[in-house]
Amino acid sequence: MTPEPTSHPPKGRAAVQIAPGAHICQIYTSDEERDELLYRLLAQGLLAKERCVCCSDHFEHDVAQKRWANKGIDSSAALESEQLTVYDCEQAYLPNGRFEPEAMLDFLTGLYDSSTRQGYPGVRIIGEMPADIQKAPGGERILEYECRVSMLLEEHPATAVCQYDARIFDGATILEVLKVHPVTITRGTALLNPLFVPPQDYLDASWNRA
Repeated sequence: MTPEPTSHPPKGRAAVQIAPGAHICQIYTSDEERDELLYRLLAQGLLAKERCVCCSDHFEHDVAQKRWANKGIDSSAALESEQLTVYDCEQAYLPNGRFEPEAMLDFLTGLYDSSTRQGYPGVRIIGEMPADIQKAPGGERILEYECRVSMLLEEHPATAVCQYDARIFDGATILEVLKVHPVTITRGTALLNPLFVPPQDYLDASWNRA
């Protein structure tokens, strides 16, 4: 799966094919940029018969119907069959007002295992990181969580796409977020991330700084 490029990739950075197990980050600066990728990647997953999970406050069924009508995707049927499941950000990331990485990782593991048992050829998760996580108990563990997602995907190769709003998260946080994702989406194209630090190396360095 390679997102359809909306323009040429930045000079010196080649587009990459995204294989199962990819951990991808989109840093976006507009609602249009966020939504374009969200609906496009979900449509690609549904057409590929993958199990798709969307964790976002901005998925709208009516919008999906309109965007996907010419692709032959019945969004109502996808939701009814649970090929597509949609959670809001609070349900996904902050149940009981807390961010608990272990619970999230258990959810991702269970989702992958149950989906493959049901015969889905792949699993795709798109998650929008909510602003409230920065102040919630456990929110300081975002980067640890992202590292552990990369490690989990090595054994449970879903395709995971994380969306971060650069208007909400500060520059220092965004820089660290980039370090823990091996692939980024830039101008609609998937690119290898030169800032990426292998997850165990990042965790070791973080613990040494603590």
